[in-house]
Amino acid sequence: MNIVLSHSSALRYYRTPPVVLALYGDCYGIDVSRERRRALRGSGSFGPLDMPIHMLVRSKTHVKVTKTCIPHIWSGEIAPGMIRATDLGFAVTSPVFTMLCLAAKSSVAQVTMMLYELMGLFTVYRARHGEREYLQKLVDTGSFPIIDGWKPMLDNNGNITDLWDRPPLITIDEVRRFCDQFRGMRGIGRLRQALDDVWGVARSPFEVQAAMLLGLPRRRGGYGFGSFELNKAIRLSDAARAIARQQTCCIDLYAEGPEGLPPIAIECQGAGYHGGSERNAMDDNRALALQSMGLTVVRLRYEQIADPWRLQQVASFLLGKHGRVWASKTERLEQKERELRADVLTDWWRLGSA
Repeated sequence: MNIVLSHSSALRYYRTPPVVLALYGDCYGIDVSRERRRALRGSGSFGPLDMPIHMLVRSKTHVKVTKTCIPHIWSGEIAPGMIRATDLGFAVTSPVFTMLCLAAKSSVAQVTMMLYELMGLFTVYRARHGEREYLQKLVDTGSFPIIDGWKPMLDNNGNITDLWDRPPLITIDEVRRFCDQFRGMRGIGRLRQALDDVWGVARSPFEVQAAMLLGLPRRRGGYGFGSFELNKAIRLSDAARAIARQQTCCIDLYAEGPEGLPPIAIECQGAGYHGGSERNAMDDNRALALQSMGLTVVRLRYEQIADPWRLQQVASFLLGKHGRVWASKTERLEQKERELRADVLTDWWRLGSA
């Protein structure tokens, strides 16, 4: 078996935008100067991936743990599609196989977060200095190439952030089929449990964090509101269309109300991505349009989920809108909440690297 990257190295590969991969190899038809490639490559043989490299092996015969390589033995079946070739001189475990590798070594909550990312419309990529400089120049000159639907999110000043838009890499059905095929393998049970907590297609880490903290059961550290629909498209009424000046609204987190009670629409106000006064005015109009149709609209900021007391107030408000009453947590439930918050409110870029 040739060099096959796995675990966190495979995850980092799938997070790397095509325009960055093109800096390290002749792919995607992008013309990159030799000088720039030489400057970025340094002494590494694995493109933009950091050392040590996690590698899948069939035995320990010729591979040992070093400062640059951590081998992982896989003695099970390798079905077609589980290993993918790259243009950088190595292979990589498929996205769903990568999730199985990571599930055996991660908490259920963090497996859920990684699934949300791979099945979602976003990824997080923390560019190195030289890469970021190159990417920013492409943005500033209006020459940024959109490859396979990947594009960077910009802050209010037009600067590259760590958040990227891109199409989903895997689907819920694909993960389910994989779990059925490899029933009994180490990590499959955790992967199945995490998959049950994925409630839709997310567009940002913040949506995922808010949904998990508010929605997961109290016995697992959440606030027990229940599942949300992520990025639900709502067709607006004639009056609402006149306010929002659009036909539909896509709601970040949506929860249908019990009989006789209004639905709840949570709008996650992100960390300055695609911001500015024009976007803020658009968000105001969207909120007003939804309110005119009877929805309860809550505009949530990261500072609120980062503060346990403030998030409790949000949870209490949401429960009340659906005819439920907030009950104080026992010491054991509070400990579960602290554990979940430690998992969920982590540096997203570090997911899977433990």
